[in-house]
Amino acid sequence: MSVKNGDIAASIISIILFVFVMIFPIITGLIIYTNRDILGDKLFYQRYGSFYQDIKPNSIGVYYCLLFMIRRIVYGLISVALGDYPAF
Repeated sequence: MSVKNGDIAASIISIILFVFVMIFPIITGLIIYTNRDILGDKLFYQRYGSFYQDIKPNSIGVYYCLLFMIRRIVYGLISVALGDYPAF
């Protein structure tokens, strides 16, 4: 059984992307949570405003983007893990 260089590279890239996809929502949540007092600041909004666009900075809605990302990751993991078991 031989392993090709392309297979090794694809495996490494997929592991790196998997780790990034898992860590990105955590980092996003930490940035929003630790800076919740300055979410309304103009400089902070220019830098990190895409995390909570068009949402009041003092509401619980700023975490919607985080929950949306986690939900998408869970759907993706379920579709990969249960791909051999079709529902119908």
